[in-house]
Amino acid sequence: MGCVLVAEPRTFVLHGPAPYIRRAREYAYRGADAVYLLARGINTTCAKTVAEEIDRLKIDLVKVPDSDRKYRIRTATGVVDAIAIVYRPSRLEAKEPEPAETKA
Repeated sequence: MGCVLVAEPRTFVLHGPAPYIRRAREYAYRGADAVYLLARGINTTCAKTVAEEIDRLKIDLVKVPDSDRKYRIRTATGVVDAIAIVYRPSRLEAKEPEPAETKA
């Protein structure tokens, strides 16, 4: 199992979804049976963009149907929104990850 945390807005602003997609593909290549895309607070918007890009690219990760879950979680500073999206590797197409292509 692999967990990809979309937790730093600066990373997303500077690099877009590519580093998160690359990490998810690395987990799949290394044999993870599931990859969880996780975020909370303002990062949920970025995580949704990463998920949309994974789906658009049709790479070696397949979203588990109905796995896009929204939560309300309590933190030290209050209650925030959070999401978890589950992907499974497509074993037939799994190959060593290359840099992810993203929209220009």
